[in-house]
Amino acid sequence: MLKDLDLNVYDIACIQEPYLNPVKLANASNLRQYWDVIYLTDHHTSPERLQVIMLINKKLSKNNWHTVTIKSSNVMAIELTGNFRKVHMYNIYNTCDNDNTLTFLEWHMATECNTRQAQCIAQGEQGAKPEYIMWMGNFNRHHPLWEPQHNTHLFTAANLNAAAVLINLLSMYNFVQILPPGLTTLEASNTRNLTRPDNTFCSMQMEQWISKCSVEQHLRPVVTDHFPIITVIDIEPEHVMHVPKHNYHAMDWEEFREYLANKLSNIPPPNELTTHAQFQEALTALTRCISEMVEAKVPKSNPSPYAKHWWSKELETE
Repeated sequence: MLKDLDLNVYDIACIQEPYLNPVKLANASNLRQYWDVIYLTDHHTSPERLQVIMLINKKLSKNNWHTVTIKSSNVMAIELTGNFRKVHMYNIYNTCDNDNTLTFLEWHMATECNTRQAQCIAQGEQGAKPEYIMWMGNFNRHHPLWEPQHNTHLFTAANLNAAAVLINLLSMYNFVQILPPGLTTLEASNTRNLTRPDNTFCSMQMEQWISKCSVEQHLRPVVTDHFPIITVIDIEPEHVMHVPKHNYHAMDWEEFREYLANKLSNIPPPNELTTHAQFQEALTALTRCISEMVEAKVPKSNPSPYAKHWWSKELETE
């Protein structure tokens, strides 16, 4: 799935239970060339297995997003800023057999709320501004609020009590479910039964920005039982346009000099300039020759994240 992400369609990818190589890195072909791969703060030092990563399209301006420091092996987040104010996007993995991640989220949200209130007081503001927050991930909880009705066998007292912890947390912070109820996100490998362990929630103030949230079963990657959830948010963050640049290292300098000499022969020869008008005329003619030569003879190349400014063609023969 990682190598098939369309850069012209997707800006952010939240992945749970990712495949990692022996050194705990996602190593899909050319992944880092087009995506900023975001890992947990202590993913190299933590003895626990990393359960979440995020991919940020390199076309998104780095002036408009940064990671949020979170000490958890199951939760990570970024803060996206722009004319739409701030959006906190969380990638979450909650295990089936305990509420540790949800308990951590409750503590984290309370801490963040207290910090924002303190900042508002310090800045002399009357009240905290509305927060735009998204929770996306695998919550591993089953409840009639989102699970299809054919899965009544999952509505046991234990499962409902476990889901109640999540529901109470959503209610506490005025979150709404933006993935329509009844849609399934997982196909059991043994029974082929369809269930809904994954979900997407956002703060009530942010719901108006969500134009689409759906499950795309046909995009399911190989060797996985989960279907991807595609969410479209109408916030239009700033994108960086990668304009091809002149590659002087790849230029044929002999041809360059010959072409330049030919262009210079078409302008008046050097002579003493006695007026400001003569100086401007000579400068304009020389600048035009050089500009036309650069456009005609200097090759262009797209910027690469692996490029080194000191590299030259001569080094290839070393």
